[in-house]
Amino acid sequence: LGIIGSALVIGPSPSFFVLSSGTFDTLTNPNLATLPLFLMMGSFAVAAGLSRDIYDIAHALFGHFRGGLALVTVGSCAGFGTLTGMSLATSVTVGRITLPEMRRHGYSVELATGCVAAGGTLGQLVPPSTALILYALLTEESIGRLFIAAFIPALVAVLLYMGAIAGVVYFRPDTAPPRTPFDIRALWHAIKNSAAVAILFTVVIGGIFTVNEAAAVGVVGTVLVALARGRLSGGAIWEVCAETVSTTAMIYLLIIGATTFTFFIGLTGLPQDLVTFIGNLNIPHIAVIFILLAIYIALGMVMDSIAVMIVTVPILA
Repeated sequence: LGIIGSALVIGPSPSFFVLSSGTFDTLTNPNLATLPLFLMMGSFAVAAGLSRDIYDIAHALFGHFRGGLALVTVGSCAGFGTLTGMSLATSVTVGRITLPEMRRHGYSVELATGCVAAGGTLGQLVPPSTALILYALLTEESIGRLFIAAFIPALVAVLLYMGAIAGVVYFRPDTAPPRTPFDIRALWHAIKNSAAVAILFTVVIGGIFTVNEAAAVGVVGTVLVALARGRLSGGAIWEVCAETVSTTAMIYLLIIGATTFTFFIGLTGLPQDLVTFIGNLNIPHIAVIFILLAIYIALGMVMDSIAVMIVTVPILA
């Protein structure tokens, strides 16, 4: 669409020049190196079994509440999101652990699958996030500042998800089994085993590094944990590298397409026209925010989040 639209406005030759220059800028952008590094960090975290550590500590903290395993699922998704930055990876990894556990303990299918599906979205919200990195590139914002800004929305989302679970098990007691007693020994054991996760998160997010350096440190840290646990045998390293390369290539292609599409949208003058139109409506700023939210909810019903971002950010930002 970007190439065809640009060709109709400025001609085929300039439009292909925009594509080639945009591709070159994307592949040589040092900030984009953050993306494959965080993807690799997440893959090595899965190989190292860190998802199980996060689940164990969440289970020790929330497992004794009614609907505890559902709360654990949301907490695990938030915790594992700090290592992967991707919703799909978070849903798949945490779901493999929590879904069988919830079904075995008598949770309803609706509550069990809903928790995994909703909790998985935290993988794109909790820093580091591939969605935030892509947004930063589309809008020329600071990746580090976006990571810091996402903490409060992520915390609000986690608390609201947990509140929703509490409401479901209160009004529909049949969806979850009765509560179990609190086990302080299990909590202490889980804390000891999850020390690697806590150290990694503190160093990567709280360390005095640039975003690229933090991502590189995260990769080295997860590799060391995986090696210490003997989890990198049998071609595991090559599997992680292959997964990282394929995902990175897909996202780079999206970014290159988004760059060309953004140029076309700029040529049409649509962003300026939209700003003028909304400005002439004389409605409160908060009303504009609610309109945008309604648009995103509607688009989210039929499109992937990355696709929605690529189409809307050049216009709305």
